[in-house]
Amino acid sequence: MYKAEASIRVPADQQQVWEYISKYENFDQFMSHVEEVEMEDSRISAWRLRGPLGIPVTWKAVTTVMNPARELAWQSVEGSIKTQGHIRVEPEGDQTRIEVCVEYVPPGGAVGEAFASLFKNPQKMLEHDLENLREIIASWPAHEPARPGPAVDSVADSSETDELAPPTTSSTPNPLESELVKKKTAEGYPDP
Repeated sequence: MYKAEASIRVPADQQQVWEYISKYENFDQFMSHVEEVEMEDSRISAWRLRGPLGIPVTWKAVTTVMNPARELAWQSVEGSIKTQGHIRVEPEGDQTRIEVCVEYVPPGGAVGEAFASLFKNPQKMLEHDLENLREIIASWPAHEPARPGPAVDSVADSSETDELAPPTTSSTPNPLESELVKKKTAEGYPDP
């Protein structure tokens, strides 16, 4: 059995990182030997790696843990390789820590030997893949906290004075505005 564990810190918030890394379909963008991962349903994924001598290595995995914005884990259920792994995402100040652990047992025979030689240093390979991930995340636009727009400010201001915002100049009646006027009038506020 081969096992590799590594972690990195990236300059992005936890939710941004989670939205990217929780999609197996993105793994081929940063994992050098992953050719493709396709979701068959919400829990089953089909994996294809670039194997030795151009022979693809395939398997299916089931998601065993999905703790949103925190942890994702999987385990193979069929195919030429037995594997399991997990990814944990934790906030650390204005950065996010990503921890990855992958374990696998290569197939037997000549293909297994070639596979083992291709993946002879899984630790180094995982560290390289996480550096690829860091570069991808570092290329994202800087995350800025959401700011309320003018409409939100207007609503907040009007609620402080218990007055409705002035009607728009549109000649089309606004049913929502009419309902608010009816409600305010029924509650004893002066008719606008």
